[in-house]
Amino acid sequence: MKVLFLTNIPSPYTTDFFNDLGKEVDLTVIYERENASDRGLDWSETTSLNFRKIILKGINVRKEQSISLGIIKHLNRKFDRIILGSFTTPTGIIAVLWMKLLRIKYMLFSEGGIPKNGKGIKEKIKKLIIKRADKYLSTCTLGDQYFTQYGAKTENIKRIIFTSIYKNDIEKNTDFIKNRSNKIPKLIAVGRFMESKGFMRLIEISGEISKEVSHELYIIGSGPEKDKYLNYINNNNLQNIFIVDQLSKFHLLKYYRESDLFILPTKSDTWGLVIIEAMSQGLPIITTKTCVSGNEFVGLENGRLFDYGDNLKFQKYLLELLGDEKLRINMSINNYNKMKNYTFENMRTKFLEAISKEEVNK
Repeated sequence: MKVLFLTNIPSPYTTDFFNDLGKEVDLTVIYERENASDRGLDWSETTSLNFRKIILKGINVRKEQSISLGIIKHLNRKFDRIILGSFTTPTGIIAVLWMKLLRIKYMLFSEGGIPKNGKGIKEKIKKLIIKRADKYLSTCTLGDQYFTQYGAKTENIKRIIFTSIYKNDIEKNTDFIKNRSNKIPKLIAVGRFMESKGFMRLIEISGEISKEVSHELYIIGSGPEKDKYLNYINNNNLQNIFIVDQLSKFHLLKYYRESDLFILPTKSDTWGLVIIEAMSQGLPIITTKTCVSGNEFVGLENGRLFDYGDNLKFQKYLLELLGDEKLRINMSINNYNKMKNYTFENMRTKFLEAISKEEVNK
């Protein structure tokens, strides 16, 4: 099967997925651009790829998008499946309009999404683009709602898995959870150091409650707000908070397994792979209702959700879980069991099932 996949920029987790998928299909991946404007090349792509990689030439817009008419020459019936992972970008819109003109079948893939009210010109364009697809690949309930909000028929939506974890990344049983030996609870947060992730407020709250309940907080990643975090920590003599530079996957998974609680106080995440990673490593979760993966997988049995900006509720949940080791362990085991099969291997299986049943382009 020949498959064409359009997406915005290369990233570690999508490259891993494309490499895995490329073992099963003849895969071509087209990227709108080489990298995002707000981040450097802080990871190394493997030199051996199981797919053909094409970087479009065009005019860069916003952080991760481009305007490229060059996409047109790649859209033809030699592909059995054409899948658009970026379809509301200028290049994605060009691709959709061209394929509708030539009556070429295509599918839309979304990591996740939060439906809006449908008002305004941008929303009308989005509905025009989305409702014209033949099939939709969705990762979650909110993803389903996102597609139907813009005109998709429910029967055309296929549910898939979206993760960054291999089977070998997950421990064989829950012994590592029961054997955690942290005398002081260890909290972990992972992501880009930017305002929308909410890490500054996490640092402030951690500092406020540190005298009430002992804990250590490790924030792992990179980004423009690093100096802001460090200055606040130093100026307030917060000796329980540590900023850790971005780690390799191997070392990051080790941090997850050795921690007691994962926190992502994000303003909004269209998916949030770090939630999947943390759950697979047996961690309770505190995140916001606008983190799509948190909204999909986190309930009272395995974590806590709060509205972004509700700092009183955020602090309440931190104190609750910090003060109850038994509750944390039960949540950890629940999350491990929920995510132990949420792997790249099963993602590939679900993805292939979703695209293999459709009529081919002829």
